[in-house]
Parts: sequence; structure tokens; C-alpha cells
Amino acid sequence: MTNKVRLFIAAAMVAMLGTSCSEDQTSMNLEDIPGQAVVSGYLTSNAGEEYVNNTRQNKIIIAAAEEVLISVNNSTLVPNAQGVTTYKVTTDSQGKFSQTIPVTLSTQVTITPLPYDGKSYSVESVPATDPTGSTTYTTKTKNAIFECAPITVTLNPGESVIKDMQYNYRNRN
Repeated sequence: MTNKVRLFIAAAMVAMLGTSCSEDQTSMNLEDIPGQAVVSGYLTSNAGEEYVNNTRQNKIIIAAAEEVLISVNNSTLVPNAQGVTTYKVTTDSQGKFSQTIPVTLSTQVTITPLPYDGKSYSVESVPATDPTGSTTYTTKTKNAIFECAPITVTLNPGESVIKDMQYNYRNRN
């Protein structure tokens, strides 16, 4: 084979490589997805129980300033795309979170509130020390970890979905 033929074959192979794969075929730009949906909700925490007005009741508190992850599998947005896109939002003073995200038809989104440290409450009876013999109650606090199970929702363009969620606690030893 002559050098001219080898040079021609090499040039043809380089030209074929340059046209067979472009950056547009391998990259994903979320801004190119025309559909959008809104995921929102309120977070509260079941912090145990308290004694109010002579009654034991659950102590539910607003989960303010807590972080929530909203995750979308990229392959549900663009065929053959890899990875996950995650949005991090923080609840406001009322425990509300909200995020607008790009979606296509039937996009599955996972909402994951991140764990946090806090106090749990329990009601304990105190033996009667007064002559009437009435029982009194006191509220005790313990250090606890608050966790909330993730949920998955299916979204379509133009939808607004509200998912309220509640943390539960696990006392630290």
C-alpha cells in the first residue's frame, strides 16, 4: 500500500469520527425541557407528647429551616441520560417548601426531607405530695434525631402537587 492510500484512509477515518458523535448527543440541558411542574408541601415534626389542659396530646411542631431534597432521575427527562438531578430547598418559618422543576410526561420525583437533631417530649406522672392525692404531670425532654421517609410522586407538565410530610423522632441513647 502506498503512502498516499494510507494517508487517504487515515483522513477518511478521522472525518468519520468527527461526524459520528457530537456534544449535543451526549449532554443534557435541563433548560431545554419545555414542561415544568411545582412540588410543594409542609413539614411538621411529631415530637412526642405534652400535657395541656389536663390532657395528654401529641406535640406537633413546625419543621422550619429544614432541608428537603427533590430528586429526578435524568433518564426520565431525556432518553439515555445518566445520573440524578437534585434540588435542595429549605422550609420557611411555617415549614413550607416549594420547587419548580422541569418534567416530561409521568416524571417520577422523590422528595426526601433530611434528618435533623432536636428535642423529643414525654409526659410523666409525678407522685402526689399534697393532701388531696391528685396526680400531677411533668414533661421531660430528650435529645432526638428526627427522620422522615422519602416519598415518590409522578408529575406531568403544568401540574402543581402538594405533599405534606411529618418527621418522627428516635431518642438518642
